[in-house]
Amino acid sequence: MIVAAAFTIGQATACGFHYYIPENTSVDRLLQSKDVILARPSRQNRFEFEATKVLRGQGPSEKLPFLVSTVLRKKMELNPEDHVVLERAPEGAWKHVSYANAAYVEMVESVLANSDTWSRDYTPDRFAMFAKLLSSPDPALKELALREVDKAPYAMLRQIDVSLSSEDLLSQLWTIKGIPFQSIRILLLGLSGDDAARVEIHRFIGISKGKERAENLGAFSAALVELDGLDGVARLETTYLTDTSQPLPKLEQVVEALAIHNAVASFELHKAITDALSRMILQRPETAPMVARQFGNRQDWSQGATVALALKNKAIKNPAEQFMVASYVSRAQRAQLSDRVEN
Repeated sequence: MIVAAAFTIGQATACGFHYYIPENTSVDRLLQSKDVILARPSRQNRFEFEATKVLRGQGPSEKLPFLVSTVLRKKMELNPEDHVVLERAPEGAWKHVSYANAAYVEMVESVLANSDTWSRDYTPDRFAMFAKLLSSPDPALKELALREVDKAPYAMLRQIDVSLSSEDLLSQLWTIKGIPFQSIRILLLGLSGDDAARVEIHRFIGISKGKERAENLGAFSAALVELDGLDGVARLETTYLTDTSQPLPKLEQVVEALAIHNAVASFELHKAITDALSRMILQRPETAPMVARQFGNRQDWSQGATVALALKNKAIKNPAEQFMVASYVSRAQRAQLSDRVEN
């Protein structure tokens, strides 16, 4: 139990690369709701909403606590089939979810129809539905699809048929509005296999070498390995892992990307990752804790011998880091013994 407590059990998710805490999506709110309704401006008072359809639970018995702005009222007058979606959590107040055209309402109805399974876990069919919506012409649906796909474990994300063009992904990569979606856009660029994507990813990996900080270096590193495989690992090693001047926080982003790829790697790629990390630890023993942390958090015990290199020469002085590395090596040895017994 003490050994297990040294690591945080997690999935190899796209959102592992976020440098902010991602909020629940509208889908999460719908799944957690008790009541969901469609509403339009009231026929009695155009500045108030009235429920037009109950999609889940009960409609409101009281006046809805929202005012209809002049801009929204005029928009809805021009689009008589559109609604707003409102939801209410158990023992909560009504909250606005989104403006909704017919396509958005169809999405909401699909979410509610799958709530029994989707509220328990992020399932392949939830991923598949929103992966298809990445190419939606509706900006609200496309934005929601990006947030939803961003939740997928990396192994699931790799199954995606990237429907967004590299031009589309690149156009919003560095905009203020695009910042919340930057990580997932980078990963999708890596999965696109496109030459324009490769140029941008190589550019970022190169220019970030000389920077003290490099936000989203982890996502770019993962995209590089996805695009270039063994050559991508080699580029990361020569650019970052063997450069003793690189700050440890930057290196940890690269190690995180390698840990995520190691879970889905071929034998050749796994060997390349292990060899690169071994050389890094031999050169900079202080990097062993980050390898233990990133691989241990994913319950990947394949780097036991690699991390143990730092223990042999007693190069780690911090007690907490000593404990983490020793814990990882112990778990790795137990996993190796278990594999031998089973085989």
